[in-house]
Amino acid sequence: MSPILGIYASQISGHLVVSNSYYSIATGYGTGSSGTITFSSIPQTYSHLQIRYMAKGTSSAGGYPTSSNLYFNGDTNASNHSSHNLRGDGSSVAGGGGPGADAPFAIPGSYGSWSSSSILGVGVIDILDYTNTNKNKVIRTLTGADANGTGGVLLMSDMWINTSAITSISIVADSTYIGNWSSNSQFALYGIK
Repeated sequence: MSPILGIYASQISGHLVVSNSYYSIATGYGTGSSGTITFSSIPQTYSHLQIRYMAKGTSSAGGYPTSSNLYFNGDTNASNHSSHNLRGDGSSVAGGGGPGADAPFAIPGSYGSWSSSSILGVGVIDILDYTNTNKNKVIRTLTGADANGTGGVLLMSDMWINTSAITSISIVADSTYIGNWSSNSQFALYGIK
């Protein structure tokens, strides 16, 4: 710490308090027999939402990146989304996006059963201003997986072209490349103050 900052900090009365801004809302678990995780009746008392996940599919056709869909309020219309992504696997990079891209939202790193059962994709999805009815909703994701020499990472942004407050979220696995969510998959929803 610089001397100046130390002097200023020493003049603070009382204690420095670090508040926890993340609040657990719900957790969804894969069963191996369903490709859908749904969070419903989401409280409208937070500024933003965050989903943290570790996930794996049951399909033997999986690979990187594999996709699943993030639906808000039951809206499955891909034309209501626009997205951009940047991904890399250690030897190459690629990017893409546009209206309706990833139909409507990719969650890569959800490896299928072709790889070791211990390898799960991990990620963090931020859903900004989810209660604001004056703007379209913006989503950003950082996700990836390591398969002991293969794998990759992906950074993605998405816009749901809808001003409705988000009251439910469904995470639906791609039926071909992911199949169902394995029993060791977990999705945790948090509210951010």
